[in-house]
Amino acid sequence: MIDGASASLPRPGRTPASEIVDRWNAEHPDIQVKATKFDGKSSDMILKLETDVKAGNGPCLAQTGYSEVPQLFVKGLLQDVADEAKKYEDNYSAGAFSGMKVGDAIVGLPQDTGPLVYFYNEAEFQALGLDAPKTLDDLTADSATAAAAGKYVTAFTPDEAQNWLSAQSAAAGDTWFTTAGDEWKVDAEGAGSERVTAFWQGVLDGKQTLATERWGEGFTAALNDGSLIGHVGAAWEAGFLLDSLDGTPAEGQWRVAQLPDFGAGAMSGPDGAPASR
Repeated sequence: MIDGASASLPRPGRTPASEIVDRWNAEHPDIQVKATKFDGKSSDMILKLETDVKAGNGPCLAQTGYSEVPQLFVKGLLQDVADEAKKYEDNYSAGAFSGMKVGDAIVGLPQDTGPLVYFYNEAEFQALGLDAPKTLDDLTADSATAAAAGKYVTAFTPDEAQNWLSAQSAAAGDTWFTTAGDEWKVDAEGAGSERVTAFWQGVLDGKQTLATERWGEGFTAALNDGSLIGHVGAAWEAGFLLDSLDGTPAEGQWRVAQLPDFGAGAMSGPDGAPASR
């Protein structure tokens, strides 16, 4: 049995997992698989998995987020499948595959990944004499220029902050969570994290960023009225970001660029994405 969160099983534009399962079942009559869609919140799926495993009817595979791997593992809900998973390691980037590891254990295979990128409205940038920012200093300067014209080249999104800020800190060269022996080490105050927080505190204090929930109406309204012309977000946000612009003057004006250098070189960090375990 395969359990999957509603956000990604199925997902528009992709082959539904149910079709893949139907094909498998037709080709393997002795090994039949059932796909189950979980319609609750992704965060609630962990409780469901824990309940099902304790009841003895847990799924063989589950699609969950990378950030949930350690929690699932320490609760004893995942098996070490290193012997099988290592056969496929060369098919993935080192960063994506490392998300499947807890110490020496490998608990699944990546399904996709969500590196941070920079989205921007090229026409609006050109009107302001701006290029896509290549460094954090560029982004700081662009924020001031845009704000003076009543525009924002970023949005500070507190509802996305958990993964969003840790991903930016990773892009700045920091790792918030590591292990030492059988203990966790947590450090969210490294030099990279300080650069990230200093940037956001600066543009917040200067009213040079749009402070709004990423998944609230304010974000979409700012996109549609043209006041929000740039955004640091995960690559998977493209559809969510631009669908509301269909039929508006801004349709076709947005571009995607590499995340600006946050001080550690050409790096990005992951903001969400599911994997099968």
